[in-house]
Amino acid sequence: MQPLNAIDAITPAVIRTHETLFGPFRLGRSWKLCASQYLGWMGSMFIPIPFLFLFFPSDGIPGFSAMRSVFLVLSIIMTLVTLVILYFCARMEMVSFEMIVTRGKFIAPMWRRYSARIWPWLGLKVAVGTVYGAILIALFASPARHLFGQLIASFPAVSAGEKPDPVAMQAFMTTYMQHMMSLQLVFASFFFLIKIPSTLLNDFVLPFYVLEDISLTDALRRGLDVIVADPVHCLLYCILKPILFVIGYIMQYIATMVVMIPIFLVFILLIVIGAVAMPHSGPGFGLL
Repeated sequence: MQPLNAIDAITPAVIRTHETLFGPFRLGRSWKLCASQYLGWMGSMFIPIPFLFLFFPSDGIPGFSAMRSVFLVLSIIMTLVTLVILYFCARMEMVSFEMIVTRGKFIAPMWRRYSARIWPWLGLKVAVGTVYGAILIALFASPARHLFGQLIASFPAVSAGEKPDPVAMQAFMTTYMQHMMSLQLVFASFFFLIKIPSTLLNDFVLPFYVLEDISLTDALRRGLDVIVADPVHCLLYCILKPILFVIGYIMQYIATMVVMIPIFLVFILLIVIGAVAMPHSGPGFGLL
């Protein structure tokens, strides 16, 4: 059988996902698979929370410098909590991958199987997330702080009891929207780039580590061999995956809205029937 490259593997993966969730569809089983995948997705990457404070201009935010130590302590506590959550979610990531591939039905045996193997995988995620995240934050911190500073400086000065100038407020809103769009672009680029190493690890290393029961070093070597053998298709795969994620999100949103429309119609109908049937007890009461 001819081996699939990264792009050719997308269609079989979509077909396998459809067969797993809907062939046949069982509410409890599908819910368990989706919940496991969601928890596994939460353990796909690690971002050091204290680094994120570098995005904000400490001099431009009132009271930020005085509360710097408090923010630092809170960020350390949040990082420790994040590590605990990452442990459970990264372990569930391994379980959910095996569950989909082998069509396993019971989580507990697979969960126990990775009690020891999770630690090298978790350590690799933390190391990669810390180093790669620090590099990205060093690149994006300056433009983010600059945009935040411009946003704060654009607020019009208004004295107590004085009505704001409509012209100044209109100019502020125009500037505000421009800065917000720029900030969204910066953060979207940051999170897009930070997903690249997690995608490479989850899609090119984790399968070898889980299915072949080899060491993490050997799994990294096997994943690197796949990338080196066809780097162009692997790069296109890393670009195509977030695009497919956005498309899937839009489809999920449309499906949710389609399901909610009949519910809203029934709810409105019940309100109208109740208002019509309710006896009038005074002027202006009821719809009729």
